[in-house]
Amino acid sequence: GRDAARARPKTPHYSSATLVLVPTNLTSSWSTEIRKFTKSKLRVVVIESTKELMSVTLETIRDADIVVANMAILMDRGTKAGHS
Repeated sequence: GRDAARARPKTPHYSSATLVLVPTNLTSSWSTEIRKFTKSKLRVVVIESTKELMSVTLETIRDADIVVANMAILMDRGTKAGHS
């Protein structure tokens, strides 16, 4: 539970990825345009939903060059990020 999570050592996880937060209707467009202009030379991770956010690994984010995420994820009350 919560106590176990707090007891774990806090190891920072760094990534040099650029985070691009976009409206819901532009997530796939951004991904397509990035791949089009970079000729697939960059590792792009697309996160369109809270479910995808919860399943992506730290390693995937750490190794990405660009992370395109739906900004609605930040407002989802079901995630830690959405809690105020």
